Amino acid sequence: MTRPPGRASDPEPEGLPGWLLVALLVTGVLIAIAAALSMRRENRAARAEWDSRLARTADDRLAIAEGAVRRWHERARLLGRLEAVRSTLHGGSARAADAARAALVETATTEEDVLAGVTDRGGRLVLASSNTEAPRGSLDIAGEAAAEDRPLLRRLPSSVPGPVEVEVAEPVVEESGRAGGAVFLVVDARVSLFDHFPAPGAAEPERLLVIVPDGDALLVVSGPHLDPERVAASDRSSLAAAALAAPRREGEFRDGRGRPVLAASRRVPELGWALVVAVDRDAALAPTRRLDLGILFGAAGVLAALIAGAYAWRRALRARHYREAAALDARYRVLLEQTQEAVAVAVDGRVAYANPACVEMFGYQKPLVGVPLTVLFAPGSREQVEEVLRERRADEPVPELYEAVGLRGDGHTFAVELRVTPVEFAGRSGTQAILRDITGRKRMEAEIRESEERYRLLFERNLAGVYRSTPDGRLLECNRAYARMMGYGSPAEAMAQPGSAFHPTPEGRERFLERIRQEGSLVNFERAARRKDGSLVWVVENVSLLPAGEEGGEILLGTVVDLTERRRLEEQLLQSQKMEAVGRLAGGIAHDFNNLLTAVSGYSELLLRELSEEDPRRECAEEIRKAGSRAAALTQQLLAFSRRQVLEPRVIDLNAVISGMERMLGRVIGEDVELITALQPELWRAKADPGQIEQAILNLVVNARDAMPRGGKLTVETANVELDEKFAGRYATVTPGPHVMLAVSDTGIGMDAELQARLFEPFFTTKEHGKGTGLGLSTTYGIVKQSGGSIWVYSEPGHGTTFKIYLPRCEEPLEALPPAPDTREAAPGTETVLVVEDEPEVRRLVERLLRGKGYRVLSAGSPTEAVALAKAHGAAIDLLLTDVIMPGMNGRELARLLAPARPTMRVLYMSGYADAAMNQHGILPPGTAFVSKPFTPDALARKVRDVLDGRAVS
Repeated sequence: MTRPPGRASDPEPEGLPGWLLVALLVTGVLIAIAAALSMRRENRAARAEWDSRLARTADDRLAIAEGAVRRWHERARLLGRLEAVRSTLHGGSARAADAARAALVETATTEEDVLAGVTDRGGRLVLASSNTEAPRGSLDIAGEAAAEDRPLLRRLPSSVPGPVEVEVAEPVVEESGRAGGAVFLVVDARVSLFDHFPAPGAAEPERLLVIVPDGDALLVVSGPHLDPERVAASDRSSLAAAALAAPRREGEFRDGRGRPVLAASRRVPELGWALVVAVDRDAALAPTRRLDLGILFGAAGVLAALIAGAYAWRRALRARHYREAAALDARYRVLLEQTQEAVAVAVDGRVAYANPACVEMFGYQKPLVGVPLTVLFAPGSREQVEEVLRERRADEPVPELYEAVGLRGDGHTFAVELRVTPVEFAGRSGTQAILRDITGRKRMEAEIRESEERYRLLFERNLAGVYRSTPDGRLLECNRAYARMMGYGSPAEAMAQPGSAFHPTPEGRERFLERIRQEGSLVNFERAARRKDGSLVWVVENVSLLPAGEEGGEILLGTVVDLTERRRLEEQLLQSQKMEAVGRLAGGIAHDFNNLLTAVSGYSELLLRELSEEDPRRECAEEIRKAGSRAAALTQQLLAFSRRQVLEPRVIDLNAVISGMERMLGRVIGEDVELITALQPELWRAKADPGQIEQAILNLVVNARDAMPRGGKLTVETANVELDEKFAGRYATVTPGPHVMLAVSDTGIGMDAELQARLFEPFFTTKEHGKGTGLGLSTTYGIVKQSGGSIWVYSEPGHGTTFKIYLPRCEEPLEALPPAPDTREAAPGTETVLVVEDEPEVRRLVERLLRGKGYRVLSAGSPTEAVALAKAHGAAIDLLLTDVIMPGMNGRELARLLAPARPTMRVLYMSGYADAAMNQHGILPPGTAFVSKPFTPDALARKVRDVLDGRAVS
């Protein structure tokens, strides 16, 4: 029969009705279930009967074994009560010994006993039923029973094969109530037990086994005269190990041959052995197996009859099917001719039929009958198509759809998708191919892939973190930059975290969600995020809330940039600016305060000169001078913090400075703190004021001592370090390059971040009121900064603190030590001195001091007044003593204004702003005569005399 082209083959005849198939299937299942239930019930009944039978037998054998153990104890106890045995223990007569031996021999020869004997309390053999040497360990057990005054039962060690011997020892109790020795019986338990067990009948398949522990092995005894079998105790799956594992046990096990057995075991309490009654499972359940086979054969017969009836019905339906197939073929051919799908049928590799849609798709004007099917495909795809056709004809499992490159009649190629199925055409086997032009689809797929690739590259290579997440924070997607920013090794690891892992607190997450729901999107939103290690990272985020997507809910899409480094630098800059502002304020206060202290100190000195030693007012004047000195020290600390004190920088060796201070530092820290110095040899040189550096070290050491109230270790170390660009980038005030490092470390209580932020603020202290001024560390900060260095602190609560000072390396040679301070008394003078000072108290004090030394004094309160006074004076002025910083004009400008008319006039400057005037304002050149406020009368007088006499002034 000819099949219509395009058909895979004739449709198969109608199968059995669905309801009949379901009925057959249900019937077969029910028959199988009924058979299985019947077999299971029979098996359960047989198993239950055997379990009960084995349990009864095991209980009976256990009672016999327990009776044997009681009998052994009773016989040993009776021997111990014989007067002849007691007398023998105490060295009685020979007659008593003979009687005792006869009793032992009689007991030993009765039934299964091997040996009977008597030992003294020390375990030495006194009497035995035979001259045979007592088994190894028996005397020890008997001695132990006598010493502990209690009966004992223990298995004696033996080799396998051999007897399984048990020793029963009973103490021999004397009239005093103490045990004078012991009677022992050595019994071959293998013979004794099995002789008392009933012998199984010929029809009984049960076996009786006795399991005996023997070190790292188990002895399996199966008969009174059979050698025990040795089994490894480590094999927990063996029947022997299972029997010893519990006092009572029934079930199915594997015996030593690996065969399944049904068994019941009972453990003999005092012996610690196990009695096992076992039967081969297959032998026990053989009758049940025969019944199961009968049930299976019956169920199979019923099912076969049902299938045969269904098959007969199907043959009747098949005949009707072929009658209907011919009418269907004609309708199917019309459908192929009119369909828009390209269909071709090949027989022996050549086209036997091609519908009009196929001819049109490949651009031909005539039917494609007789040409090779591979002509329709480009050369690169022909081999693939041939392979597909070959596999289809061989009915091999291949994919349903293929893609290939089609070749039109004009030579143009296009993408084609084909579905290949085997068919019968004109009575011959062939292959049907349904073809579809997929050029448009391939172009669209290429555009989608290109778009996805661009998005992927933008997503993955973006330096900013990019993410998509659910509103609860669970990541749906993120790039590597985001994962790295949050401290994770890969995007997959970050996406595996819960949403709460990226926010410091749940409250912060809720506020973030509430705001984005209100606004829809956040632009340049700064917040703190939590990293994998728990640390915080500051980020700026641009995020939008998108409507429900494929994931089924709202989605957050955002980009994140790490601001942590920028914020840290901003905080450092703000801290530096704050410290600079506080320093300027402190310097201004110190300047004004110095003017006041100049008057206080000067007038107190003058008052002390005028008061005699007996004058009661002298004490008050002394206190005023001391208070002025203490106030001057405080102002010096303020000036040090504000970097306005007068420094005398020199090239120094820090190792030498620390070595010179080591003894003093030891006294400062006390005996409960251990001072350790670690000074690097060949240390580079630095340039700083030695006295100020000593003050900085002392301040740090005192601060470390106060942080160790219970003692500890204080380490002072030096090192040559090279600060690179990376380190300098982390600290706004640090310059890269070679530095000399000075570190002071303690093992004290440490500090948290909040305390470290205020550490160098003046007057900030954590000590009790009156215990500190809060200027120690701020003074150290000012000294280091004014010396061109930087100071850095690291601390954690409970883990101590380390201060590190970095001073730039100096290539100049070391300088000699400065001369000792001048303490000579100044000579008087008669020269004319013009005093210019805008503070009235200081001006009046200077006038009085100079007049007291014989000088003629002209006094002015401002530069303008001084110029007018000099013009009015007309005569020579030998010295101009002027303040540096004054309203309207500074001291150097005043000196320049007066110099042309008085070229021989010398100039001496004074100021509480000494370093500011010399360095910041650039007013005074190096080598200028200068006196710093506050000053003593003697210091001022010496300075004036030196300037007038032309001696070098620094």
